[in-house]
Amino acid sequence: MNLLLITILEIIYVLYTFIFMKTSLYFLHPIEIFKYFEKSNFNFFKHSVQKGMRVNRICPFGKVMIIILCIYLIIRYSLYKNNYKLRKINITILILTFMLSFLNMNSFVYLIPYFIIELIVSKYFN
Repeated sequence: MNLLLITILEIIYVLYTFIFMKTSLYFLHPIEIFKYFEKSNFNFFKHSVQKGMRVNRICPFGKVMIIILCIYLIIRYSLYKNNYKLRKINITILILTFMLSFLNMNSFVYLIPYFIIELIVSKYFN
């Protein structure tokens, strides 16, 4: 499988799951017990926590960050030439994405396939 196909599939998957997919499943994050973001008027980090309703569980911050991640994936493919610096950047982006995904447990669960594919890509394509 070549890197172009993998990149296209990754972009389609993350865009669909973060922007378009609606689900009734909700994975509760321990911090959300305190409902810190619910009392704030700042809606950039708010996401639906209603149980049983089919809604998008990603906040506006997550949607913006996933678009930035997709732009990075396009840039990564266009610069790919067995570049050692690119490998270090790719691992850094992967770690940063991993850490930021813990802001919303649904985003972490949605990104598990992305993390697995990126680990395989970093091993075999660099």
